[in-house]
Amino acid sequence: MQKIDNSIEDVGEKLKDLKKLDLLNYDQHTHQYRLTEEGKGKIRNQALEQVTK
Repeated sequence: MQKIDNSIEDVGEKLKDLKKLDLLNYDQHTHQYRLTEEGKGKIRNQALEQVTK
C-alpha cells in the first residue's frame, strides 16, 4: 500500500510542475486538465528518447 500512496503524491507533484511550466491547462467546460501543444511535444520527445536508447 505504501508504494501506491507515494506514487499518487508523485503524480500530484508532477502535475503541479507541469502547470508551472504552462504545459497543462485546466478546461473549465470538461473539468479536466489537458496538455498544451508544447506539453504534448515535450512528452512525445521524451518518449522517443526512451525508445531510441
